[in-house]
Amino acid sequence: MKKKVLLVNNDKSREHESFVERIQSVLGSKFKVDSVCLSDLVFDVNGEKTRVFDPERGLEVADFDLVVFRYIGGYFDEAHAVALFCRKLGIGCIDSYVGESETRDKLGDAMACFAADLLTPRTVYGPIERVVEKFEEVAGEFGKVIFKNSHGAKGRLNFLAESAGELRKIQEENPTKRFVMQEYIKNNGDLRVLVMGFKAKLVIERTAAVGSHLNSTSQGGSMRLAPLGEVSKEALRISERISKAKKLEVAGIDVIIEEGTSRTYVLEVNQGPQISSGGLLEEKAEVYAELLRALMKKGRRRRPRGRVGRSELVDLPGFELAGIPARIDTGAAVSSIWASGISETSKGLEFSFFDSSSEFYTGKRINVQSFSRRAVQSSTGTVEVRYMIRVPVVLKDRKIMASFTLANRSTQSYPVLIGRNVIKNKFIVDVAKGKAKDRYKVLRKKLDGMVD
Repeated sequence: MKKKVLLVNNDKSREHESFVERIQSVLGSKFKVDSVCLSDLVFDVNGEKTRVFDPERGLEVADFDLVVFRYIGGYFDEAHAVALFCRKLGIGCIDSYVGESETRDKLGDAMACFAADLLTPRTVYGPIERVVEKFEEVAGEFGKVIFKNSHGAKGRLNFLAESAGELRKIQEENPTKRFVMQEYIKNNGDLRVLVMGFKAKLVIERTAAVGSHLNSTSQGGSMRLAPLGEVSKEALRISERISKAKKLEVAGIDVIIEEGTSRTYVLEVNQGPQISSGGLLEEKAEVYAELLRALMKKGRRRRPRGRVGRSELVDLPGFELAGIPARIDTGAAVSSIWASGISETSKGLEFSFFDSSSEFYTGKRINVQSFSRRAVQSSTGTVEVRYMIRVPVVLKDRKIMASFTLANRSTQSYPVLIGRNVIKNKFIVDVAKGKAKDRYKVLRKKLDGMVD
């Protein structure tokens, strides 16, 4: 039987297809190489029936022996969900950092529950027309579904939809948002379980306001403190398990108990569980302080700091960029990278790394949905508003998720600037070390000398 390899990319360029064909040719007839675009994938998280597939190409990720992420771009959430799916099924998957770096999105929560064998409402995510195709199936006997922003918080952009047309309208009105469709679970309220140090410490019962499907107190729901002894042990158990799976020592786990069956579902995993806002502030502060006291007793356990010079070579593995010279600047709060052709569209933020004058320029257009803006003051005192994105960067063999502003660095010596947000508490800057850019030039000359 042929070994099957799936190359995962973020576009459908002819360049990528040609690469797939070359790899197939090199591997030979004992292997079957296919490719898939992250933006085309459909995720159907449904317990043992969970699938990740490309309906257009008829590909099921579960059918492959090895999944390789080539280029992720702005689809890290989707890539992370694929990695969790592969890990659960025992499918080989590289680069491993994709599955190890936790995300904070509803799709990631659902797939983490699947990977940890925990109940969560059936969740469908993907291109809107593919999601719509699943409406009747997910709506079931109630004839309605939950349709919510995958990165939403406090009940915002969380809808109870009763038709496929409603889903399309919501998506059209919010073109830059990504939504998940979830099974509606009939309930009499939910539980917000505050987990501290992977232990359930406080439980808040929440009930929706009349006429609303949202139990969130931020959307008008009512609440009361529930003594731990009165709370279902299953609710406490699954809250602790999912917090460990998501690597969250401090978390607010939303648990819902189905009316009629008493089945207990993980609804959402919140990294910022409103400890300093909302009600029951004294009770929240007490359990939070208890955690801090316990952690302080353990003392410091810091990872040894690495050592970097005035400049180093960095990789951006999510974008297939490697060996990029970067200036190390302890005076800069946030890192920056050279970008050109920056434009904000209905699909998100589009740009290219570097420009045609750079040897690292590929011309590939990048599209990201998650971005922000930041005012940056230059050394001359000029204030400029720049776009900012979060990407994984590799510095001295250490992978770090960090924010980078996009800037025109065509007049700078280094295309990348590494600021304090990357090096703080992780590296010591040794100005006596040689410049990475000079070492890079020497290496290039040596390599060029090997070519006739």
